[in-house]
Amino acid sequence: MGITPLTKDPSSIELTFPTMLGQEEFRQLGYYLIDRVARHLYQVRLRSPYRPVSEKTRQALELLPLPDNGVTAEEIVAFFEERIQPYPTFGTGHPRGFGWIAGGPDPMAVLGSLLAAALNPNCIGGDQSATYLDLAVLRWLKELVDFPTMGSAGLLLSGGTQATLVCLMAARHAAAVAAGWNPRTEGLQRYPTPLVLYASEQTHHCVAGAVEVLGLGQHLLRSIASTDDFQLDLAALHAAVRRDREDDLQPFCVVANAGTTNTGAIDPLAAIADFCEREGLWFHVDGSYGAFGRLDPRIASRYCGMERADSLTLDPHKWLSVPMSAAAPWCGTGSSSWRPSPFPRPTICAKRSGRSALPTIACNSPGDSTPSSCGWRSCLPVALAWWHLSACTTPWRGIWLN
Repeated sequence: MGITPLTKDPSSIELTFPTMLGQEEFRQLGYYLIDRVARHLYQVRLRSPYRPVSEKTRQALELLPLPDNGVTAEEIVAFFEERIQPYPTFGTGHPRGFGWIAGGPDPMAVLGSLLAAALNPNCIGGDQSATYLDLAVLRWLKELVDFPTMGSAGLLLSGGTQATLVCLMAARHAAAVAAGWNPRTEGLQRYPTPLVLYASEQTHHCVAGAVEVLGLGQHLLRSIASTDDFQLDLAALHAAVRRDREDDLQPFCVVANAGTTNTGAIDPLAAIADFCEREGLWFHVDGSYGAFGRLDPRIASRYCGMERADSLTLDPHKWLSVPMSAAAPWCGTGSSSWRPSPFPRPTICAKRSGRSALPTIACNSPGDSTPSSCGWRSCLPVALAWWHLSACTTPWRGIWLN
């Protein structure tokens, strides 16, 4: 590494590394790549929605060797243009690409991803701009689906799978504490009563994965039958919980769907919320796929009860035209006692009011409550896309409905 000697003019100071692009070379390469990105986004109709990967390309990617020597930027870009760009994911962003759930990213969100990578903050804490924008975007998401903003906390994570894991971790922690057990110090190795979780047979497979990761055991995940409308069968849920209590097991959580991945079915959220309140169960809503349907006044009533969830997951990259890796779990307000964070750190100043399982911390950073510090990668693209959208559309919330 070399540093230009200090002079009176700070602009002449330039940090360089032996393998680092020069500033002008970086600019020219950036201009070229932006042109490529623009053509990819704006000339999408000139290509087919999907192109299978050729055998030659598949072999080139799978068997790509670890380079012994450096490769020039030009060679890297050429490889991208030949082997990667021609084979995008299942028509994402194409007007005839209906085979995948993610939409095409908004151009401002694409630029936001570039800026996020350039600034490269660690959102684990500290007095930095990324922390405060992170908090603002999380509040926007809650307001968007009318989830309580007071007494609730949220995180931006890598996707719905990790978001579900965090929410169910909070549910497990709350159930153990309510039973007089401290899972932080005691763990669950000797926990006296097996915990049981309930979910519709239509529920996304990430719930089963979370159950396994959390050490609950697949045999204690109850797959509840669905109705002819693919909704969770309330009578079957009631019977399953009653049967498990009679068998001296501990029901602790019900997972409801605000739009299933397979059919878009919305479970009877208000009725499930009533049942969970009566039975003392954690009410989790998986809204990763369909919760933003609440923006449509024609069907908003179907989401009644979602705001009563103890935790909720959303995937902005499903409907809101932002890049992948944007998911937010929340633990919200309610009538039960305070639930401490499942990710304790020395700087935590826990919020004693409400039902939050994710705390307010000393530096107000969501990063101290999460196993991931990647929130900034989602935060800035979402923020820039929505700011720009609000300037182009009145009201902007209706743009997906018109």
